[in-house]
Amino acid sequence: MEENIVVKDNRIITASYHLSLMEQRVLLSVISKIDSRGVMNADLRYEISISEIATLFEVDKDSIYTQVKGAIDKLYNRSLVLTDNKHDRFRWISRKTYIENEARVLITFTNEIRPFLSELKNNFTKYKIKHTANFKSSYSLRLYELINQFLSKGILEIPIDDIVELWGLKGKYANTTEIRRNTVEKAINEINEYTNLMVACSNKKQGREIVAFVFTFKEKVELSPQEKKRLKVIEEGVQRQFKIKKIQNQKRKNEDFKDIMLDKFYGTEPDKQQEILRDYEKHLKGLGGLVEKSYKKRGLFAQFVIVDFIKWLDDTKDIFE
Repeated sequence: MEENIVVKDNRIITASYHLSLMEQRVLLSVISKIDSRGVMNADLRYEISISEIATLFEVDKDSIYTQVKGAIDKLYNRSLVLTDNKHDRFRWISRKTYIENEARVLITFTNEIRPFLSELKNNFTKYKIKHTANFKSSYSLRLYELINQFLSKGILEIPIDDIVELWGLKGKYANTTEIRRNTVEKAINEINEYTNLMVACSNKKQGREIVAFVFTFKEKVELSPQEKKRLKVIEEGVQRQFKIKKIQNQKRKNEDFKDIMLDKFYGTEPDKQQEILRDYEKHLKGLGGLVEKSYKKRGLFAQFVIVDFIKWLDDTKDIFE
């Protein structure tokens, strides 16, 4: 059995349930101790310490004592429903013991859950706990597991109704936009930042209604130190290009502003023209400060744009003379 590997039957991955992040962490910590190919006896109790949980998920053990105890109490009453038998609901664990003075947890799984965690030969999903260690959302873990199940396909379409049912979202969000913003997008951001996968999501529509989310994904390529250094240079270049584009857009906007001010200037009384001129010069001064700041930050790569922009600003100062 590999250390800190989680293995679950796929029917658990696609089951309907809701667990908090800490409840998930306690479960994963214990499941990683199970020999997924071996037999799990009905009275077998699995032990996990608070220190082990803290190490696995890279948190301070002193900060999670109360959270872990609360999570175990809730886990005892939590249940799940399989998608192929929605009339059968069963619990995760049948027995729990929190040994407070030793900061240890003892858990026994229910008879119903044991076949989905042991003696697994096919139709299972496995992954390393370390890839989930930095998740802040329980939905990140649910989505990560689903994607791992279908990783070889590279694409997964999930109807909105299924997301609501599988993740226990019924009544929590007013519409699909809120579901996506508060669960799916947060999960994707965390998966992309912390794990071995890259994920993107698009909406599938019927008419104007969003009926499903379509996820595309792949494993990240393991880069050598030299490749990582080169990638960093490329990313910095892209960022500079993006910032330069923003400057160029500002330049176009200022051209429009200049035309508006000219029309306003020549269409007003002489005693008002000086006030308009001051407003315009103030506008130019602000832009000049922006460009000077940009010049200092972005270096030689951006000079050709910024120098041209400064020259253009100087030229426009004479438009009222």
